[in-house]
Amino acid sequence: MDRRKNARNFYQKVKQQTRTCKPKIRGIKNKEGKTVQTEEEIKEVWMNYFKKILNEEQAAEEIIIAKGEESMEIKEPTLKEISKERLTLISRNRVTQAMGDMEISTKLIKLVAMTMRDSKACVKINGSKKEEFTANKGVRQGDAHSTTIFNIALEYMTKI
Repeated sequence: MDRRKNARNFYQKVKQQTRTCKPKIRGIKNKEGKTVQTEEEIKEVWMNYFKKILNEEQAAEEIIIAKGEESMEIKEPTLKEISKERLTLISRNRVTQAMGDMEISTKLIKLVAMTMRDSKACVKINGSKKEEFTANKGVRQGDAHSTTIFNIALEYMTKI
């Protein structure tokens, strides 16, 4: 009985300490390599970074599996070799194309495309948000359809 009580006290103390510990971003380097420290400048740097990543055009042939391996000749990557970053930034047009190739009904394809159109994103630093921007690429995390879309993309990639 005493042992259980000690374990319970231990977990309560851990929970208490982790609840109050919230990491804060105090500085970040911008494109020029200069460290910015004000909250607005930090949000601006992150917003520009995510705007670039979530809206860049990328041909299927140009997908980089891992940094530094651009010159390596890779015929078919395995699932372990595909980076998580690139999977979440999958082209939305490729998702609808994959759904068509998998003979999913046109009505469902249009519905999924509609849910992905004009999605918004924003950067939240230290509890405050920067203004929203449009994201034209990637699967929105937390969206009800994101896991289904992700699974469709994985299924399609394994059959290519």
